[in-house]
Amino acid sequence: SGIVADLCARAGLGLTDIDVADLTPAVPGYVIGRQSTVRGAIEMLARAFFFDAAESDDVLRFRTRGRAPAATIDAQSLIPLDDRTGEAWRERRAQEVELPERVSIVHIDQDADYGQGTQSARRLSTTGTRHQASLQLPIVLDATTAKRIAERTLVAAWLERRSYEAQLPPDRLALEPTAVVEVVFPSGSTFRTRL
Repeated sequence: SGIVADLCARAGLGLTDIDVADLTPAVPGYVIGRQSTVRGAIEMLARAFFFDAAESDDVLRFRTRGRAPAATIDAQSLIPLDDRTGEAWRERRAQEVELPERVSIVHIDQDADYGQGTQSARRLSTTGTRHQASLQLPIVLDATTAKRIAERTLVAAWLERRSYEAQLPPDRLALEPTAVVEVVFPSGSTFRTRL
């Protein structure tokens, strides 16, 4: 939270303009080694520590992922996307061969005199994917934390391979970007997604 607040201050945002209370991981160090936008610097932290940012009521709010659902929505209340077909829910799924088999995290290793360290996570593939992903993080981490980030990044890539499109009814205007919702269908199927 301290790093994100400092970066926001560099962009001219005051403490009343941001909400970083949800951000709790301790980060031993973060290097900004080249010219970058504040957004780019924050996005690097967001990729490592799994949080999102969205503006709400003139405040930039940073929220960690994995929160409980803010609402349950009956799929029959969704507004049709296409008046001809009445379709109100579209699902897109990334091809599994495009998803990573292995994710490597390259970081600044605090246990190796701040030299470069690498930790990776691998998923057994039944689809023939051989895609390797690497994420360079200018963040000081210990090996255990870097390994956890690699594992979470790999799992997130597979869990988030599905995206959904829907139009919510006006009574759901209070829902904010980054909120988690569950959509329940008449068949009993439930989809959990992040707005």
